[in-house]
Amino acid sequence: MPPALTLTSRGVFGHVDGYAEGVGIPYNPVKAKQWLTDAGYPNGQGIAPITLWFNTSTGHQEIAEYIRDSWYNTLGVSVTLQSLDWGDYLNQLENDDFQVWRLGWCADYNDAYNFLHDALDLRSRYGNWANTAYDDLLSQAIQEQDPNTRKDLYKQAEEILVENDAVMIPIYYYTSRVAVKPYLERTFPTLGAFDIATWRIVPDAVDDWIKHPSNPVLVPGNV
Repeated sequence: MPPALTLTSRGVFGHVDGYAEGVGIPYNPVKAKQWLTDAGYPNGQGIAPITLWFNTSTGHQEIAEYIRDSWYNTLGVSVTLQSLDWGDYLNQLENDDFQVWRLGWCADYNDAYNFLHDALDLRSRYGNWANTAYDDLLSQAIQEQDPNTRKDLYKQAEEILVENDAVMIPIYYYTSRVAVKPYLERTFPTLGAFDIATWRIVPDAVDDWIKHPSNPVLVPGNV
């Protein structure tokens, strides 16, 4: 999974490459320690207990454990882990009972508005974060017809979200591994839906495949 500095996923219109464009807060333990010291918590001393919540899943457990260990080993900040099944987890979020919690998001359509607005429209319930400048940028972006101007508006919104206010810590972008036979030419849509109408079997590549004794015989349903 590629690491993330911004919310909008790669390949989606309006995505900002945080590493290339200097948006977000990259890994920097020296600066993180200095920020803790400036806030009055040198080496994590005196900071209030932190509980990181996640919905029950082996993968989420591993990520939570990594975050817990990293914060303690690097910053001296102790973190307790707690998990709940999905339904109970959402109920707790609605009650605003969590300090730090994780959620994921998969695109519904190919535009950053789906991440920066739709995914975060729950903020009135989850986290109680609000920023008028952020909302104004998205209101402009959804009406803007020029794609370059709209991208810039999304970039400014990302800067507020993950850098200036830093209300979330992007971890990684979801990806999928797909095995493809060498004789198949196909597309790989960003949003994940397969468009089989665009796929093509290359006859010469099929001939090469058949000639190789270790490859299985091609039959209908085994393409």
